[in-house]
Amino acid sequence: MVAEKKIPRRLYKYRAFSNLTLESLVADQLWYADPSTFNDPLDTRPSLNIDLDVQQLENVLRRLVENRVRSAMSAAAKTIRYQGPKTLDHIERHSHRRAEQLIADVAYNATNPEYDFGDPHAYLLGRYIEEELLRQYEKGIISLAVRATCPLMWSHYGEQHNGICIGYSVPAHVANEIHLINYGGSRLVDASDVAKMLDDDEIARKRVDSAAPHRPEGTTGLPP
Repeated sequence: MVAEKKIPRRLYKYRAFSNLTLESLVADQLWYADPSTFNDPLDTRPSLNIDLDVQQLENVLRRLVENRVRSAMSAAAKTIRYQGPKTLDHIERHSHRRAEQLIADVAYNATNPEYDFGDPHAYLLGRYIEEELLRQYEKGIISLAVRATCPLMWSHYGEQHNGICIGYSVPAHVANEIHLINYGGSRLVDASDVAKMLDDDEIARKRVDSAAPHRPEGTTGLPP
């Protein structure tokens, strides 16, 4: 996604006129959809370019899984106020165990004789890394339009010109969190960039972000 420098003061949502639309207006609420539910299964889904060897791919997957499990368990422990040394040690051991079990499973599955192409081990590791990236960037997305007079939008989303178009003012404090949808962008992510991102390389992170559905929770996509 490429940040739009000039954000309009008002954005628009084309909707069919329904009870759900009325409820959202009365409650002054917007729905942020899970990218995995989009009509296009490739929309916002990154595709990994495997430019690392198996050992390096395993290390990337290990770190992604450990980070995810550690974050989830730490949040749960904080909720129930379990934050002592034993809890932290348990979280670290469990995170490592989960990652190692997955890596062992991948290695075993790669021996399946039905995989009769290239390097099935690297292929499977790549697919699991893609899944971990999707989990890491799991945020709700809402798409709004910059114009209220687009015939195509009225046709597709405005109930064939029989619905309504709702205008929303854009508060100044969220303007920087709104991004222009880049329909021609690449979904390709280099595995080496994911590895660098895990080492806090901000340039690599930006490259990964541009191909994955990474928009801060509650932000908006703008069709041009």
